[in-house]
Amino acid sequence: MQDNLPGELKACIDMETLCCRIYKKYATLFPETAVFWEDLAREEEQHISVLIIARGFFRDGKVAADLKASLLPDMKEALFLAATIYSRITEGPVTIREALSAALHLEETVLESFLTKTLPATSDSPLLMSLQKLVSETRSHADRVREMIYRLS
Repeated sequence: MQDNLPGELKACIDMETLCCRIYKKYATLFPETAVFWEDLAREEEQHISVLIIARGFFRDGKVAADLKASLLPDMKEALFLAATIYSRITEGPVTIREALSAALHLEETVLESFLTKTLPATSDSPLLMSLQKLVSETRSHADRVREMIYRLS
C-alpha cells in the first residue's frame, strides 16, 4: 500500500486541478460572483503545489512512516464526479445555485476525506503541517460555499 502513495497523491492533484478548472469556469459564467470563484481557484492552485511537493517526499520515502496507509480511499469516484461536473458546465447552461451545489459537493468528496483520514493529528514535519493546512483550507472552502448559498437564498 505504501508504494501506491505517489499514485494516490497524483489522483488528489488531478482532483484539485479539475476543481480549479471548474471554479475558473464559474468565474466567467457568473461575473457577479467572479471574485468568490477566483479566490477558490487560486487556493486550489496552492493546494496543487503542496500536493506536488508531498508526492515527491512520499516517493522518496521521507515521510511514509507518518501516514496511515490503510486508510487510502479510491479516488476514481471523486475524479468521475469532478469530470462530470466539468463536462456539464462546458456543455450547457448552469445556474448559480447549481454551481454552488456542485462546488459544495466537490469540497466534501473523497479527496478531503483522504487528507483528513490519513494525516496524523500532530506532526513536526513541515510537509505534513502544510498538508494539514490544506485540509483546513478545504473545510473553509465548504464553509464559504455554504455561506454563499445562504446569501443567495
